[in-house]
Amino acid sequence: MGCVPQFVIGLSRFNCFRIEELGAWIVRVIAWQRSYEMAFELLVHLNNKYALDGRDPNSYAGILWCFGKHDRPWFDRDIFGTIRYMTSQSMAKKFNARRYMASV
Repeated sequence: MGCVPQFVIGLSRFNCFRIEELGAWIVRVIAWQRSYEMAFELLVHLNNKYALDGRDPNSYAGILWCFGKHDRPWFDRDIFGTIRYMTSQSMAKKFNARRYMASV
């Protein structure tokens, strides 16, 4: 959970993220937690506390999309099942970490 505090700091900048970047972070948070339930509870808490649209149904839909709601099943993988998975390499294509680190 060491990366989560930096994620929290960046949450106030929701409007600066493209949806692909935000989804990439959410999928990584899922990977960092012990269970889907823990990841969902954490993401809902962070969303409600820091997001400009926290507690809005559209905001919840965005979180649930990362858990597979309104998304097609992906290839069955150990641990992740059929939830969309984001490797570090895939995330690097969507998220410019150097630019982000220069901005914080």
